[in-house]
Formats: sequence, structure tokens, C-alpha cells
Amino acid sequence: LINGVTGSLMMYYVKSLFIETKFYAPLANVFALASLIALFLSVIILKLFGKRNTMIIGLVITALAGVFQGIFSGRPADFQFILIMCGVRGFGGGLAMSGIYGVAADSVEYGEWKTGKNYSGVGLAGITFGTKVATGLSVALAGVLINFSGYNGALRVQASDVLTKVNLSINYLPVAI
Repeated sequence: LINGVTGSLMMYYVKSLFIETKFYAPLANVFALASLIALFLSVIILKLFGKRNTMIIGLVITALAGVFQGIFSGRPADFQFILIMCGVRGFGGGLAMSGIYGVAADSVEYGEWKTGKNYSGVGLAGITFGTKVATGLSVALAGVLINFSGYNGALRVQASDVLTKVNLSINYLPVAI
């Protein structure tokens, strides 16, 4: 849900904050690259802290980066700072996601141990279905939030209250979720 809302709102955030859409690609690329780096490093971190704690560490990193990005998002925006925060958010998100399917598999395995019946197909299908529903809801939620913010794509510069609402939606809402 968090990734869907953040990803869907990022272009509106960039256009509201920097006026130009050319800043979107570097921010999205740094976010994705940091997520991949976290996934590769998560092998070590998972061994040290376990799945649950690694996921919590990732969520805390993501939340703190979102709060800092939200606090310092204003005109004139510091692109380098926002770029770094996107990287930190991506890294935290990568850590959080690194253990999620392992935890799901553990749940399925526990169910088999407890009942003696293998429901791995049903369990993993349920996880896939839940992921798809969450993605759809997050995109819909992003549309509602943009509508609520009063964002007008025809305007080159958005009003400051629109920037505030978009900032709240992309930086603080995921922290609350």
C-alpha cells in the first residue's frame, strides 16, 4: 500500500515542488537502485537480525526518511536533499520487503506443521491476491488524495496549500500507514 501511494504520487510531488518533471526520473531511479542494494545486502542483515527485526528496521528507516523529507519539502526545494531522502526511503523499503515473502512462507509452513496438510498453493495465492488488491487500492487512494489536494495539472505553479497537501500525502501518510 505504501509503495503504491508513494509511487503514484511521486510525479505530482515533483511537479509541485520543482515545477519541472525532469526531476522525476533521477528520484525514481535512486529510489529503485537503493531498494535493489538493500535487497542484496538484506542477506547479511537477515542473518544478523532475523526477518521480523529486519523488516521493522526497514520500516523505521523509511518512516524517518519520509518525515525528514516532509519537513524539508518546500519552495525552494533542495533537490540533493530530496534525492538523498528518496535513496534512504528506497533502502528502508527494500529492507522491509526483503523478509515479507519469507514470513509468508513461514506462516504456510507453520500451518502445514499444525494441521498436517500442505496448503502452500492456497497460501501463496492469497498473498498474491492481497498484494494485487493493495496495489489497486493504493492507486485509487492516490487519485483521491490528488483530487482532495486541489492539484490542477494545467497550472505551471501550484498553490502553496496544494503543495502542502501533496507533501502530507506522499511523506506523512505512508508513515501513518
